[in-house]
Amino acid sequence: MSQIIKLVSLVVIFFFSSSFNKVFADEVLYCTEKLTTGFFYEEGKWETTSFNKERFTIKIIGDWESISYDDNVFKCDGDREYRDGYPKICKNEKPYDASAFNIDKYSLRFVFVNPSVAGYALENENLEPDTDNISAGQCEKF
Repeated sequence: MSQIIKLVSLVVIFFFSSSFNKVFADEVLYCTEKLTTGFFYEEGKWETTSFNKERFTIKIIGDWESISYDDNVFKCDGDREYRDGYPKICKNEKPYDASAFNIDKYSLRFVFVNPSVAGYALENENLEPDTDNISAGQCEKF
């Protein structure tokens, strides 16, 4: 009888551990920008501009606890459905980096904001200005 209990226990443990790993396994998404805009400093003045649309991958870590993108980790918040979506706000964990993703967990539409600490907000004659940009697009599962 104790052998049957051990066998059943092992099966239950295996089932729950493999189910847990599947639910929280990292997932890679392929993303394409559809809209891009930003601010660019040229010839002594700031201008709005569009940028080349990029394709990139992001990795969803765990159950949307964070996103990995371009050697950066973005910690995600958002724990409920809202207007038929499931928005996740993911902020860069690096200090002095205000970049962030707003991505819907269901549709995988995103907005990526990438302001620079040396961008429009910090106009300093002694520094070469950097660009601020924002993009929007769609991700899909591989």
